[in-house]
Amino acid sequence: MERVGKNQLRVRKWFGVRKEIAAIRTVCSHIQNMIKGVTKGYRYKMRSIRNFLGEKIVRRVPLPDGVTAALSTAQKDELIIEGNDIQLVSQAAARIQQSTTVKEKDIRKFLDGIYVSEKTTIVQE
Repeated sequence: MERVGKNQLRVRKWFGVRKEIAAIRTVCSHIQNMIKGVTKGYRYKMRSIRNFLGEKIVRRVPLPDGVTAALSTAQKDELIIEGNDIQLVSQAAARIQQSTTVKEKDIRKFLDGIYVSEKTTIVQE
């Protein structure tokens, strides 16, 4: 990995095997996601289906550092998760969704829970 210009980075692998080249592409994707996260940020919108199996308990899910969650003012039952790191934002959304998984019931019938409805950047183009 070397810096070519002011805003350019070159990642090379000479005589790489298939798995090594795949690892290089993964590194390039991580770098692109980091740049996009710092410049634009990531936003996940989640819609909740109320009255989860008739329960009234409040579930608390710890969020990683750098990730914020807020209720939407524009739409009812919508949770907005924002942050700079796509892995942390998606991990927080996954933890929230997994906290409401239906156990010992048919998941095709019981669709209650919180689901990701939209994945965007904070700064719109």
